[in-house]
Amino acid sequence: MLSLLNVDDQVSKEVSHGKKIGLGLDYSDEDVESSRAFVLFCPCEILQDGTMIKYTDFEDPRTYTLYFFWIVSQISTPHRVLLGPTKYTESTITEVFDVYTGEYPAFGDYRDINGQMILVLPGGNTLIVTYTSYLILKQAAPEVKPHILYALAYGANCDTMGEVAGIDYGPVGRIFGQDAYWAAICGDSEGRFEDPHEFWQQLLNGKERTEEDILHDAWKGPGNMWVFVRPDWYVE
Repeated sequence: MLSLLNVDDQVSKEVSHGKKIGLGLDYSDEDVESSRAFVLFCPCEILQDGTMIKYTDFEDPRTYTLYFFWIVSQISTPHRVLLGPTKYTESTITEVFDVYTGEYPAFGDYRDINGQMILVLPGGNTLIVTYTSYLILKQAAPEVKPHILYALAYGANCDTMGEVAGIDYGPVGRIFGQDAYWAAICGDSEGRFEDPHEFWQQLLNGKERTEEDILHDAWKGPGNMWVFVRPDWYVE
């Protein structure tokens, strides 16, 4: 009887240990919302009457139709035939606020505030930046206008994921791609771990370690979970 009670007590402690770690790995609602709100940068045209036409890849009339079968029914999505602007100025590039992830963001599905699809693809003519990050940039460097940011990302090579050449993106740079493997952000000063799954398994199952130590390594240590926290917040 004593041995069974001891086993039950040990199991209870392990379950409690696991729950505390699980709760400690949750991102806040604010972090999640911050990761879904974007500012879009796209080509534009200013007409003689002063009206500005914003050319997102989806609504640009200078397109032809491609067919994607990545959802149940066939959806026709336009793709630009013509190249983007050759000169990046305030009259050729503009910003669009209130852009959010759609149902299939891995396939470039984003939506404006009215639910209209905006197609964001590598090699396309649209660029997205998280809203909170853009506000920080505007505060720190107000002279970096939309056309300058667009030129930094696409001026030399349009066939990218929107990253700017020469910038060290840290752990985030390990997951650039259409199907991001989010767990692969883990790594130490020497680089990415060969098997991210094994790293997380060993870290989270460390029974000889305290919850505080495990959560520290997950957030601020080699787990690098801090990279997905709102950029204006600090992980304590």
